[in-house]
Amino acid sequence: MLRTNKVISSGLGSLMLAGMAMTAHADTQTFSVTVPPSGTLTVPFTQPFSLPLFDPALGTLTGVNIQFAYAISPVLRVRNTDTTVGDANETFTNGAVSATIGLTGPDATTTSVIAGVTGLSGSVPVNTTINFPGSTVNGSTNTNVAPANFGTYTGPVGSFGTFNAFAGSISAGGTGGGFNGGSDLFYNGLADVSGTGTVTYTYTAPTGTPEPGTWAMMVAGASTGLVALRRRRRNKK
Repeated sequence: MLRTNKVISSGLGSLMLAGMAMTAHADTQTFSVTVPPSGTLTVPFTQPFSLPLFDPALGTLTGVNIQFAYAISPVLRVRNTDTTVGDANETFTNGAVSATIGLTGPDATTTSVIAGVTGLSGSVPVNTTINFPGSTVNGSTNTNVAPANFGTYTGPVGSFGTFNAFAGSISAGGTGGGFNGGSDLFYNGLADVSGTGTVTYTYTAPTGTPEPGTWAMMVAGASTGLVALRRRRRNKK
């Protein structure tokens, strides 16, 4: 009888392990929103928008990733400070303008990249400011939130967090613009930013439905115990 109990216990142990294997599984939840074009604005600037927070009723949060797929249309703003009427236009080459483009989450976690254009050229009359638009630049950037900040991204179902798309830290310049040995041109920049902001939550969720592999473990454990018990009974006869 003792031997039979050991065999049955072995089968039950397999069942217990299978039960443990089906208690939880990893899952993800993703939310996105389109950030509308800002219009050509002086840098720096931000555009706030909302994305849903993670619902803790779904399980235990194990990861948060924020991403910004952006489109920036930079503009090189050039001013000719020469005020002498009749002076020739000032010209420039190798004009460039760039800005730091990014997305900030509710906890101030930031994902960003420097994006812009180069190779612009033009001519600016005296005492005049002209905007020289560059081509649109597309790209994306993402980063993971530190686990210590997960609480900022967690709330009851239907709650939202404030995210900010932004353009800042402008860099602008060019070659040329000299008059009588000096430079009369000053450079600045504008930007129009749009894109898609995304937050992805990774979490561990409880489940009561075993996966196929788990079912196989359960069946194998039960079969081992039953076969051994039948053999034991036949041997006694």
